[in-house]
Amino acid sequence: MTQNDLQVKKNRAVLVGLWAHRLSVEENATEETVDELADLLETAGGECVGTVLQSKDSPDPRTFIGEGKVAEVRELVRAMDADMVIFDNSLSPSQQRVLSEELKVAVMDRSALILDIFAQRAKTKEGRLQVELAQYKYLLPRLLGMWTHLERQEGAIGTPGPGEPQLETDRRHIHRKIAKLEDELRDVRRVRATQRERRIKNEVLVVAIVGYTNAGKSPLRNKLTGAEIPANNRLFDTLDTTTRTLEISDTCTVLLSDTVGFIRKLPHQLVEAFKATLEELERLRALALNYLGLELTVGVGLSCATLGELRQSTEGARSALDYRVLMGGGRVLYIGDIEPGTSAELSLDEDDQRELANAVKLGTAEQVEELVCSLIERLRKHRMDLAQCSLFLLELTTALIRLARAGDVELEAVFGPGFTGGMPISQFRSLDELEHWCVDRCLNLRELLGRQRSYSAWRTVERAKHYIGQHYADSELSVESVCTHLHLSPAYFSTLFKREEGMSFIAYVTNVRMERAAQLLLESDDKTYLIAEKTGYTDPNYFSYVFKRHFGVTPTKYRSEGK
Repeated sequence: MTQNDLQVKKNRAVLVGLWAHRLSVEENATEETVDELADLLETAGGECVGTVLQSKDSPDPRTFIGEGKVAEVRELVRAMDADMVIFDNSLSPSQQRVLSEELKVAVMDRSALILDIFAQRAKTKEGRLQVELAQYKYLLPRLLGMWTHLERQEGAIGTPGPGEPQLETDRRHIHRKIAKLEDELRDVRRVRATQRERRIKNEVLVVAIVGYTNAGKSPLRNKLTGAEIPANNRLFDTLDTTTRTLEISDTCTVLLSDTVGFIRKLPHQLVEAFKATLEELERLRALALNYLGLELTVGVGLSCATLGELRQSTEGARSALDYRVLMGGGRVLYIGDIEPGTSAELSLDEDDQRELANAVKLGTAEQVEELVCSLIERLRKHRMDLAQCSLFLLELTTALIRLARAGDVELEAVFGPGFTGGMPISQFRSLDELEHWCVDRCLNLRELLGRQRSYSAWRTVERAKHYIGQHYADSELSVESVCTHLHLSPAYFSTLFKREEGMSFIAYVTNVRMERAAQLLLESDDKTYLIAEKTGYTDPNYFSYVFKRHFGVTPTKYRSEGK
């Protein structure tokens, strides 16, 4: 057996990113974030063999990047002999499933790749438990119709699943596994809490080095403390916090720790799994009690990755404080521990909101109804009282309000006269009634957005035609110059113009120029070369060629016959 036979084959991956007007800054992919994705792939042991960046007005609800771009990626995969496609954007479970079928190779997104790196690098018991828990939470919504069989292949990116050669497709088993992991994590954290309290009593200062991944935190720790812990030049080389003593002076010694680095688009599952923030709050609470005599109760909401989720997190923190009557004050109360699973399942996560927005804006009526019914079915499976679904109703209503305002649709047209911004759950007598209301509102908004979009498209094309009418004599007139004036992307504008006018932009400009040229030939005595210049043609011969193709005769003959 040769040395090459012993080497683990690297995954060859094509990286794909989408930049869309309808996505937020955090959700969009750029050259910089795709380059970082390539570094992540290298860290995971893979090799980038090609990149594709797509620009669209909005993501395609089925394939995310559109059928044409999927075909382009498929050809690149074949040409480069790639065995994997990795998206820099987050994919919904249905999009990931469709793309896997279309591209005939494994498809994963940035979140899955980061989870895989964490699975490879975590060494401590707590680190492994945290990553395993995060993997299960990531995989849970992707089980349906997606994971029929997984064959483990040593060294392959994405294949080290959460502890099984073949991923269980039984949701109840996954839920039981998540509950078991959360119990184990609580036991580990109780031990560490005891150690932390001992440090507080002994008045030991703890200093943490915080920064972006691969920014040099570990080398700085080694330099300051004289430690010789390996520190490599790669992303997420440190996944388990290491602590060493640092003597500041003869009378002051601190514990210096490096930490897991930050990175763009960190998966929610990992943000939720690592609870260093909670531990730091607990430490501050204890310090306030010991040194200031203040008994503090701290409420903590669910972690959020975007500013849009901050309000929901704040509400969760306030809800956590309400439990101090039952659980006692003078402690840190985390809503995720008090209401495990329920809050997340009964609310709309980022994937839900994206799928809902895409369905309402771009999907068929059947797709909208199917999606909303699936969301309500999730509520039914929890067998919760209707009163406990208020968060779901609030978030769905908020999502529809956001879509309506973005599309210049009046809220009363969507929700009915007298709508004030909210719908109390007490207005409904059953989940069936809530489901009917939600479906009706979503379908209503879909129709209104369609009308508004048609009017908006017509208005955009009319502005373009007016601009062409004023600048047809400019030889530099192009799709790009019109798009600069309208603040639109050329690809989107070209498609929109052809759909509304029934002809391409070039064909329309040619018609305008030819009509004006014909008018000048009959109404003036200008030479042909002057008329060519006045209608945007710098080459008289080319002008004559285009004129003859358009009218069937030369400019000279057209003039003589016309007069």
